[in-house]
Amino acid sequence: SIAAGVKTKDIEKLLGQNRICRVMPNTPVREGLGVCGIFMVSKEEKDKETVEAILKPTGLLIWCTTESMIDSLTAVSGSGPAYVFLFLAALEKAALEFGFTAQEAHDMAVYTVLGSSTLALKSDETFTSLCKKVQSKGGTTIEATKVIEGSGFADMMLRAMEACRIRAIELGDEFSKKVEKAE
Repeated sequence: SIAAGVKTKDIEKLLGQNRICRVMPNTPVREGLGVCGIFMVSKEEKDKETVEAILKPTGLLIWCTTESMIDSLTAVSGSGPAYVFLFLAALEKAALEFGFTAQEAHDMAVYTVLGSSTLALKSDETFTSLCKKVQSKGGTTIEATKVIEGSGFADMMLRAMEACRIRAIELGDEFSKKVEKAE
């Protein structure tokens, strides 16, 4: 199942068997650059190998050791592309306001995120360390990052992802009630 929040116990009740796999993909899987969180009820190695063979071309596979981790993964990477697109839109809007063409603004935003993500992927450094490498004492970037950090950006993102995680749990609970009524 790729349905957000739908628990394996409910799928088991509906299907009458326990070879259940929950997967939470994100939209970049269509480019082979996504994330798929996986939780399996079955402990059969052959089942795990089959799931990996099917999903490996989609990108990074994260095996969740508890089913509740799928709801957390939903909040971070399942919905994560939407957060990135909001950030891209903000970069694009600023570039447009600064006088760049629509195409230039779009491309600057996309390449900035793509290039930064590629650097981060290839680096062993933390995101904080990579950020500090862009900043110069008394320079332009540090002024911008002060505004971002001062706005409570990290806390706001955490609150947003927590709201997402809670909604995934609620969806699962709502579905469970429907399954119980159907029995």
